[in-house]
Amino acid sequence: MKLMAAAVRRRRSPPPPPLPQIEKSSLLSSHNDRTSSSLFAQRSHFVFSLRTTIALRLLSSHNDRTSSSLFAQRSHFVFSLRTTIALRLLSSHNDRTSSSLFAQRSHFACRLELVKMFVGVELPFRFVENVFFRNFVNALQPQFDIPSRTTLRRAIWSLFDAERERLKIFISKHCGRVCLTTDTWTSIQNLSYMSLTAHFVDKNWNLHKRILNFCQITSHTGEFMAKEVETCLNAWELNRVFSITVDNASSNDVGIKFMKKWMNARNCLLLNGEYIHMRCCAHILSLIVKEGLKDEDISIIRIRKAVKYVRSSPSRLARFKGCVEREKISYKGLICLDVETRWNSTYLMLVTAVKYKKAFDLLEIADAKYVKELSKDKGPGVPLSKDCDFANTMLPFLRIFYDATMRISGSSYVTSNIYMKEHKVDGD
Repeated sequence: MKLMAAAVRRRRSPPPPPLPQIEKSSLLSSHNDRTSSSLFAQRSHFVFSLRTTIALRLLSSHNDRTSSSLFAQRSHFVFSLRTTIALRLLSSHNDRTSSSLFAQRSHFACRLELVKMFVGVELPFRFVENVFFRNFVNALQPQFDIPSRTTLRRAIWSLFDAERERLKIFISKHCGRVCLTTDTWTSIQNLSYMSLTAHFVDKNWNLHKRILNFCQITSHTGEFMAKEVETCLNAWELNRVFSITVDNASSNDVGIKFMKKWMNARNCLLLNGEYIHMRCCAHILSLIVKEGLKDEDISIIRIRKAVKYVRSSPSRLARFKGCVEREKISYKGLICLDVETRWNSTYLMLVTAVKYKKAFDLLEIADAKYVKELSKDKGPGVPLSKDCDFANTMLPFLRIFYDATMRISGSSYVTSNIYMKEHKVDGD
């Protein structure tokens, strides 16, 4: 009997290696860790631990040729798995009453960045309800509560009020006087708007530009716009104004007189208002060029009509490109149509029209509708040779005004000193 017992003991296989388990101390510590990571990170750690347990168990069962029966292995594994799940559920249940770091800090930071994104990218409010956007955010952070468009609108207004108060404090502490610029604009809905921008230098001689107001107006009279400026300055508690730059229009002269009276009554007018009225140099140059182009306006009209015809449909543009290829024109620039109120766009249109003169001449033969379309209803007709000669003559002069306009239209640097000549002295 003793020999048989010894033989049985020899036949018995060695016990299976212990199953690697997740340390309970690390799981229990998450219950007391009030400053732990978000639930998203906790779940990821749990999934990683679970996958590690399964992988190690499968590897162990593969190498354990002499282990006990498969039933015993599975039972041991299921027991360990159930223990891990139970501890994890207990930890997550107790953690719901704690104020996690994400709920305290990250949620507010994400909401703020979301508001800034909608303002910076100019997204519509309804985009926040887009199903693909919501799925993307939920994949990044399931705990983040995506706001509705109504909540988003309120958050943007709150951010605007906070930034306005912050800017008001900054201006009061870091600048002496401000220079104002204002302009009006009409939208495609035929609604008029006015903007008011403040330019100033801080104590460290850094140039700043801040938009103070952008509002809808119902009248373009000088007195009405002056009252809008006055209302804006009162809201900003801003009286120290050095100058106001406006377009060279007669209505603005009336508005500046009204502003002088208002500032003089508050005893904040500098040098009796000698430099309060500054006329926009770019607008003055625009008036000069437009006056000079009036004499040859018919030539510009014919060129404009030809360009408009080419750009009116894809088939016409393709036909014109075919003429460009047949004439072997190496210029690759796009043919542009001008905006009649912007003379600099007229300059760019003339530049491209001259480059493609041969293509326009060939288009008269290749496209029968081209001549007919431009000549119907007593139209100006197709461009003539003298129109191209006019453009070639005017372009060198227009280039001077174009370059000057581009220089004085800069917004990130000071332009008021450009008229001064800078001399380089040897040895300095």
